[in-house]
Amino acid sequence: LAASEKSAKDALTKAEAAEKSAKEGLAAAEKSVKEALAKAEAAEKAATEAKAGGGDKMTALEKGSEEAKKAIEKATADAGTALVTGKERGDSAWMLTSSAFVLLMVPGLALFYGGMVRRKNVLATMMQSMAALAVVGVYWLAVGYALAFGPSVIKLPDMMGVEGGGFVGFSWDLVFLKGVEATDKLPAYDIPVYVHVIFQGMFAIITPALISGAIAERIRFWPFCIFMLLWVTFVYCPLAHMVWAWDWFDPSVPPGKRGGAAIGFFGKMGALDFAGGTVVHIAAGMAGLACCLVLGKRHGYPKMIAHPNSMVLT
Repeated sequence: LAASEKSAKDALTKAEAAEKSAKEGLAAAEKSVKEALAKAEAAEKAATEAKAGGGDKMTALEKGSEEAKKAIEKATADAGTALVTGKERGDSAWMLTSSAFVLLMVPGLALFYGGMVRRKNVLATMMQSMAALAVVGVYWLAVGYALAFGPSVIKLPDMMGVEGGGFVGFSWDLVFLKGVEATDKLPAYDIPVYVHVIFQGMFAIITPALISGAIAERIRFWPFCIFMLLWVTFVYCPLAHMVWAWDWFDPSVPPGKRGGAAIGFFGKMGALDFAGGTVVHIAAGMAGLACCLVLGKRHGYPKMIAHPNSMVLT
């Protein structure tokens, strides 16, 4: 009995020890699970934070990339604008310089003709050249440019392989330039319309002044002024239209396609006149010959020789 009681107690003690060990193992397992769960939560939190941090970095990178792209686009646009602006300014400056050169030819022409006439006719001869600046200059702004470079209103019959070649043009918007703004550009070119008006106006001015040399000393001042207006209207403007006019102001042509085709008769034939050989010199030479034929010979020539007053001026 004593041995049995001792064995029972030993078994009970072992059971209690096992129970205690089991409880300790369970507690350790629970602790391990909790630690693992805590670590998992920490890892998830760290992953979330890392993801969030990476997103911020990605957003910053994307934002920086967009800003860099915009800066490059702006720099490219600014460079293109600067290039276009520089080209426009350069073209306009050269056209104005060329206009000034032609303008200086007028007083030069006055001195040229003034030196070859007799002393009593020096002032009248020089004024015939200088008056063209005032008379033709105002007329050109008023209606001359409209006749020369407006849309063709009178066309020649189809001939010489040219269909619908313009003879003379007109546009109310070009009368006194009332329909032209200071910022309007000549279609297909980099120059303002006003610059083109000035440039072409210089040729319109000097051409009748050239004619005055053929009739020097043989015509009074005010009849010559009337002659200049009539000649520019009926000869110069139609001829300038036939040679130099393009579809810059043609309302039947879309604005984006203007300036791409000649509308004048000679222009459609392919005539090129860069220095005014046709419109200025041939026209002035033929007009001078016609004036000489109409006015006739000088009185007293060749019995009385008219000596030039100053070859230095000429």
